[in-house]
Amino acid sequence: MAALIYARPANGESSEPYYRISLRSSSDGVSMQEIAREKGGGGHRQAAGFSSSGESPSELARFLSERVEKALEDL
Repeated sequence: MAALIYARPANGESSEPYYRISLRSSSDGVSMQEIAREKGGGGHRQAAGFSSSGESPSELARFLSERVEKALEDL
């Protein structure tokens, strides 16, 4: 599993940092789509993503780590 968190330029509506998160997996064991949907995103089982403007990169990384750990425990 891989995740890329990258900053996007602030849009005109808000001065908060805006992040785009891309999720990839080479295994069917963990659904990237389910993780992305929790944050309002979507995609496919092995490739998905979402956007966030209310969380820091460390908070996003913690969220992703917790979800992947839980998914692996459920296998």
